[in-house]
Amino acid sequence: VLEPTTPSDPATAQHSFRMNVIDYIDLLVMPSVMRRLRQEAPGVKIHVLQTNPKHFGEMMAAGELDLAITYFPDAPDYLKGRNLFADRFVTICAQDHPAITASLDVAAFCALPHVTIEPDLGQIYNVQIDVGLQPHGVSRNVHMIKPSFLALPFVLETSDMVACVPVRLARRMKQMARIDMFDIPLELPLFDVRMLWHARTVHSPAHM
Repeated sequence: VLEPTTPSDPATAQHSFRMNVIDYIDLLVMPSVMRRLRQEAPGVKIHVLQTNPKHFGEMMAAGELDLAITYFPDAPDYLKGRNLFADRFVTICAQDHPAITASLDVAAFCALPHVTIEPDLGQIYNVQIDVGLQPHGVSRNVHMIKPSFLALPFVLETSDMVACVPVRLARRMKQMARIDMFDIPLELPLFDVRMLWHARTVHSPAHM
């Protein structure tokens, strides 16, 4: 009720927004977001959080979170949302890894030494792959578990391990380290990266 209803001018706006951004999206999206904010809305501040994705709906309802940019299969239905882009999982490994030239079936793929990304705050990256493996009755041979993608390409470029990551992230990682990628031998659907917000902010000029 107290918020102004006139359009907000980005050039003079003085707002602070709290965003839930998982690290994969943080790497891909936030550099361009911040570059544009600095150009068009220099008074706007962003506080990036990595909270439990199972709770960000109630955090938005309580006014503790303004926006989420995330891949999360079970986002609350009461949140508003917009798809930003679709992505898919691929496997990355060292450039000279023999798996790149081999014809791998599901069993051979799972037998490779894997690194999995399992954030402490919620399982979001492995769900689709694990569901795809269930009909085959196999699981990946996991040798390392990390909470984030940080340092992953550098771990892989000097080892025989592999990891499954979104393809947009894999392309970025190829610019950072001597790694390559190949397709997972599973029929996995695309997944959507979405921007989510609460109904309480739908008519907020600053949020718009």
